[in-house]
Parts: sequence; structure tokens; C-alpha cells
Amino acid sequence: MVDNLVHEAPVHLQSFPIQMEIPYEKIRHEALVRNDGSCGVNLCSPKFYAVDPLQQVTIYTGLVFEFKAGWTAFLKDKSSVVTRKHLVVEGGVIDPGYRGEIIVFMRNMSQQTQFIQPGDFIAQMVKVYTLDSLRN
Repeated sequence: MVDNLVHEAPVHLQSFPIQMEIPYEKIRHEALVRNDGSCGVNLCSPKFYAVDPLQQVTIYTGLVFEFKAGWTAFLKDKSSVVTRKHLVVEGGVIDPGYRGEIIVFMRNMSQQTQFIQPGDFIAQMVKVYTLDSLRN
């Protein structure tokens, strides 16, 4: 047990605000949004990519999101993509004020070229309410 934690503000979960939807815009006609009931927003590849072993690819999703004050998001791996194709997401903290296109950086951790097809899941964007938003 850690005894030296600093408690600056109490967290009251019964009044914790929940945001159910995130406004977004498609800025590329091939942009895709698919949801399969995951805890986050599933991001899909709009184009075909061949990713050589240990190489990184930059995937422009064609999507711009608008987070409400206090909300941020993390780009996380889809476990199915990691286990089947050994493609992992690198980086991926989206600040609340960011209004640019969501870009996913993926690395092929396998020894074989992996292929990403249009419409394939590439990452999951998980919304998080920031601790600074809980302070009054």
C-alpha cells in the first residue's frame, strides 16, 4: 500500500459527468467509422498499406473529433490486430484542444510484411475525463 499519495480533490463518482457522443467530421471521403460495441471509438484504415517487418506506417484516418472541455483520448491497440498481425500503436495522446486529423502510427513487430486493407480496424480511441476537470 502506498502511504504518500497526495489527495488534492475528492472524486465523487455519483456526480461524475459522462459524455456519450463525440462530435466528428470526415475530412477525407474514404474515412470510415465503425463501432462494434467496444469501449472506445474504433478507428479504421481508409486505405491499403503494406507494412514491412519492424517498420512504422503513418495512417491518416480522415477524421477530426471535437472533445468537450475536460475530455481527452488515448489511441490504444486493438488486441485482435496485435495478436493476428503483430501491428502495435505507437504514441497517441489526444489533447482536449486538438482539432486536427487523427493520425495513427503503427509498427509491424513481426518478421513478415503485414497488410492493412481499407476498413480494417487499426486502433481504438478511448475517451478519458481528465483529473484537472474534477478540481473546482
